Amino acid sequence: MLSKLKGFVGRHKKKFIFGGVVIAGGILIRYAQRKLVEYQEKQVKEFLEKTRRLQHFESTEKTTDQAIIGLIPALCESIIKILSTESILAELKTNCSSARKIELWEELKILSFAKCTAFVYAISLLVTSLRVQLNIIGGYLYKDTLQSSEKITKEIQTIYSLVLIQHLMGSGLNQLVKVIRENVVKVMRNHSLKDKLMLNDVEQLFWSIQHSVDKDINKNLVQFILPAETHHNQQDEILNKMLSDSMDVFECGEYLEACESSINNAFTVVIDKVADFYVEPANGKNKLNDCEPTTSKDTPESMNNNAHVNINNVSLPLAKIIPILNALTSQVPSINAADNKSNFASSITVLQTMNQNIKTLGANVYEVYSH
Repeated sequence: MLSKLKGFVGRHKKKFIFGGVVIAGGILIRYAQRKLVEYQEKQVKEFLEKTRRLQHFESTEKTTDQAIIGLIPALCESIIKILSTESILAELKTNCSSARKIELWEELKILSFAKCTAFVYAISLLVTSLRVQLNIIGGYLYKDTLQSSEKITKEIQTIYSLVLIQHLMGSGLNQLVKVIRENVVKVMRNHSLKDKLMLNDVEQLFWSIQHSVDKDINKNLVQFILPAETHHNQQDEILNKMLSDSMDVFECGEYLEACESSINNAFTVVIDKVADFYVEPANGKNKLNDCEPTTSKDTPESMNNNAHVNINNVSLPLAKIIPILNALTSQVPSINAADNKSNFASSITVLQTMNQNIKTLGANVYEVYSH
């Protein structure tokens, strides 16, 4: 029997080999087809997930921009109240003594430079911290949709948002303004009201103030953004984790670099705004009155039609620069963007919302917390 079987196999050996190859090939083809279908389904699934994540991220970014625009007016108004110059300006218009007027102008000098610097730091911190905060929320919410759960409730979102906003626009802002004012006094106390300053000199003054403030803060920006130990004081475990995550981001190098870039860019806006006033009209009259820039016929645009003037060669007394700075920081921006074309705070805000370093930071935060 075995011999007959061996003989049969021997006679049909080629047929068995061919048949085996065909069957094995068919199996391999079906396996390859199945794997290809699985691969295609996986690719489609990944594409759809990336698309959903991208759409959710873009929606989060739009929400962030709207939140920033909505909060900036209240932030600026708080700074203006803390560093109010109204009483000083009112007294300067009275018949006070010359000695008293000098005292008032010295105080106005400190307040004007402090307000400009506070606008720069406060707006920069609000934009960067809110970008981080809402992208952390966005990341957590996206994970909730993938897991078909609702760990991040509306209540948690509200408490998480209020913790940051209330501190940054309350005690954190007061603390920041105090640090800024102290350092403005250090830098400006040796500068006389009669000092003639070119535009480069003004830029150098703000650089010195920025350097002094940064040295005082020593990269501890989180003290102005979140209250100490907040991430340990909440009853909800998820909320504590979100606050702890926020604290980690606010202390990381990437966030500090984004803030530094933001602050540097904002100070360029200050100098650009001051530069608009650094031209003397052809009629010899300055566009400033005793306390603030006017909106007379001698505007920066009309003055550009006069003989070409190199603003880097123009110098103004410090006493004339003070009203410029005070006027720039005396207007609260409107929520309506069309009304803010020349507003100082709005110019900084627009620049910050377009800052690529801040956008990259927000994208990286969302990517980390959405997985």
